[in-house]
Amino acid sequence: MDSTPHYAYQKQGKGAVYIWDDEYSEEMAAPLNYLPDINFSRLRRLPDLAKTPDKQPSEWYPDIPLTELNTDFIVEGENTTRSYFSYHSDGRHVLWAGKLVRNPPGAPPVHAATFHVFGRFAADKDSLYFDGVRTEANEGVDFATLNEINAGASWHNGYEPEQATVLRDKHYLYLRGHRVENPDSYTITAQKSWDQRGKFTPFYPCINSPYGPWDTLAHTADRMIINGHVLDADVESFSVIRWLPGTLFIYRDKNGVKRFSLREQNAELPRHALDRKDCSAPFNMLENKVTWRKAWNGNSCETEIIPGLDPEQFHLLNGQVAQYQDRLYSVKRTVFGETYLDMITLDDPQVIIDKRFNADKQHGYLLTTSGELVVFNSDGPLVLLDKEVPREREAHTEDGQYRPNWFAHDNRYVYVFDGMQLYRYATVWPLYAHIEGQHYQSGYGSALSKTGGSLVTLEGRYFHDVFEPNKNGKNLRDGL
Repeated sequence: MDSTPHYAYQKQGKGAVYIWDDEYSEEMAAPLNYLPDINFSRLRRLPDLAKTPDKQPSEWYPDIPLTELNTDFIVEGENTTRSYFSYHSDGRHVLWAGKLVRNPPGAPPVHAATFHVFGRFAADKDSLYFDGVRTEANEGVDFATLNEINAGASWHNGYEPEQATVLRDKHYLYLRGHRVENPDSYTITAQKSWDQRGKFTPFYPCINSPYGPWDTLAHTADRMIINGHVLDADVESFSVIRWLPGTLFIYRDKNGVKRFSLREQNAELPRHALDRKDCSAPFNMLENKVTWRKAWNGNSCETEIIPGLDPEQFHLLNGQVAQYQDRLYSVKRTVFGETYLDMITLDDPQVIIDKRFNADKQHGYLLTTSGELVVFNSDGPLVLLDKEVPREREAHTEDGQYRPNWFAHDNRYVYVFDGMQLYRYATVWPLYAHIEGQHYQSGYGSALSKTGGSLVTLEGRYFHDVFEPNKNGKNLRDGL
């Protein structure tokens, strides 16, 4: 391990001690738990099948010797602080997070010699475990085929197999250490990131994916599952009422309304999806209301309820703009620096704002890479020439090094939007307008982004604010 703060096992008398060691602190390492029965000379980290090269690239997770006893650590992420622990053993006892793994009365004792590990999940010849706690009897885990669920390209796995709460082998699912039949029926229904700043919030250019962690709602033929927890719910009549990622899940089925805590033992509450007042964000989606930050009062803020909104249907697009059904809400400032809430009703209530350039019957809606909402009038229905809806990883980095652009036309004009500025040009035949040369490119420090491409009309070619006329062509620009 490097010099980052971490937990560690050290020799203490004839046994061991579990400490918190922070080299950047002037305080001495703090003992957290004494382990007098542990043979420190034989203590090793147990091999973890979740950290094999086929599951995690070795250049990211180097092969740390099992004799290194300081590999438990804390990561302060963008949205939460999370703890990472490993199973250890001296050949007689098994340890998790500095504590002896002990089975309850009446259960077979922990059998260190047959103890196998996959991240937070483990099994010995008699029992299954999750986070160091026995969950049930071992009916035959097939470690040769055991793996995390491959969620597929549409969903996020989190890229950390050792943190997985849902595993499967060729016979069963394992939900936080509990065996469930019919693994092929496991289907992801929805996911929510603990980061609730909106799909189009610009992130650092070296981040090529949205920030996690993510809550995952799934189901089998007869169970509803969230984050590996089986809900007391009827699958057929199940519906979501309120979902605060990492915090609280409220749902309804034929038996009524139920609440389920999403608090994780190894993670703090999310920073951007809190169930309480949060002055760091312009909008705050609480359990049963939505507020917006009206003004700052010293270190605190003044918030105001937006009446009549269901917070579960209030969708942030970026830090300043949100959509609620057929309305857009945008936090803006006057020329005097005063904050106000602007509300716009869409022409078509079916329109979903899911791109940087969005079209309506008589308006265009732009989400700039600086976080602003720009609305403009069109001459008749606006037709987008690029209707692709970006995934989160593209949406977060569309202001990247390849300068993507978006194109559209109406009854009189063609439009070029570069993420910050909209350009409008008159054309004699808008229906002729088409895109040529656009492709996708990725590179170090950037997700896959649109680049190149130009808008072709009878008059010539347009790219950003550049016009290349055809022979005898004419620039009919009418700038916005």
